[in-house]
Amino acid sequence: MRKEEDLRELFQNITDTKQRNKVILQAIEQGYSQHMIAKVLGISQQAVYGVVKRSRR
Repeated sequence: MRKEEDLRELFQNITDTKQRNKVILQAIEQGYSQHMIAKVLGISQQAVYGVVKRSRR
């Protein structure tokens, strides 16, 4: 699945949570689903949702 491979590349060199969260938001803006982001990162969709929700405060 090409889109999933592209998403994996986005997260390839992430070293900390702050940087990961920033890239999560970029991926959301690019149209990736929370579900796919969670799958690629090996975290729950709720964790991705939390990042998005906190960014909108």
